[in-house]
Amino acid sequence: VVGSAGISDQVRADLAFARDEERVARDLYRALADKYNNARPFSNIVNSESRHFDAVGVLLKRYGIADPSAGKAAGSYANAELQKLYDQWLAQGSASLAAAYRVGVELEQRDIALVRGRGAIDGERRVRVGDEVLVARRAVMVAGGSTAALPPITGLADARPWTNREATVTKTVPDRLLVLGGG
Repeated sequence: VVGSAGISDQVRADLAFARDEERVARDLYRALADKYNNARPFSNIVNSESRHFDAVGVLLKRYGIADPSAGKAAGSYANAELQKLYDQWLAQGSASLAAAYRVGVELEQRDIALVRGRGAIDGERRVRVGDEVLVARRAVMVAGGSTAALPPITGLADARPWTNREATVTKTVPDRLLVLGGG
């Protein structure tokens, strides 16, 4: 069934779920960063998750979909499944910093498939990468715009440092390399 804004009821439900799911990630990373003195990568990831949350919010507004996060405090979710996951992950991650890192890995692996290649949306919940067609369980999220965080060191940006992007696509090995941060 296609709603008044031209998208199906399933897509509407998926977007509402995605809004809450992005908030779970943002809130969990914020709670873990706060608990462990802004430990990385939690403190960095909060900003990315906030951008994802905001991007889904724009879509909810555009299509007139009720926001399940409206009026809810951090750590409180409309979806019972997501509430249970958040509570479980927060308890596990609160045991130790190492446990928090394991929770972060589990959260990221839950609904994400990393596929390298040139992709195109190929229908509802479908992405074509080369000859392969991937079908999402709930929704396809294009998460563009993430950037590496450079430390505030005078002159660093002018030195054209490599980030994870440059390091993974280079065809040559540099004569010298200094790894700064790495986390």
